[in-house]
Amino acid sequence: MKNILIALTIALMAIVQPVFAEERGTPEEAKAMALKAAAYVQEHGREAAAHAFMTDSEWRDHDLYVYMYDAEGTVLALAPAPDLVGTNRLELQTYGGKYVIKEMLALESAGWVNYLYDNPVTEQVEAKAGYTIPMDGGGFVGVGAYEE
Repeated sequence: MKNILIALTIALMAIVQPVFAEERGTPEEAKAMALKAAAYVQEHGREAAAHAFMTDSEWRDHDLYVYMYDAEGTVLALAPAPDLVGTNRLELQTYGGKYVIKEMLALESAGWVNYLYDNPVTEQVEAKAGYTIPMDGGGFVGVGAYEE
């Protein structure tokens, strides 16, 4: 009986794990979405872009979404947390004490910022990498992906 239970558990894990993996966006997808978002900001302006990032499903894929902050660390777009738009998160510390918004603001060119963050799907603290692109006039736009 014990061996049957073990075999069933292994079989179930083989089925569930790939399904769960498909729910995650990859770092490559995050980077592509961030580059597309930066181009959208350039073409349509910050206000229109922030509205689109918050409302258009085009800017969400799996667990990926666009974030956008101004030069002072105020949230301009963060679709999973619309109540945070307009709040200043400059002093936000992630697990391990990293000031992630300050680090993103300090980037002189597009790049990755790695940090630990709560994954709302798994309800675990996980490693996340955000591809962040500085915007003309200050601030940044980006997309983060949880690492496997």
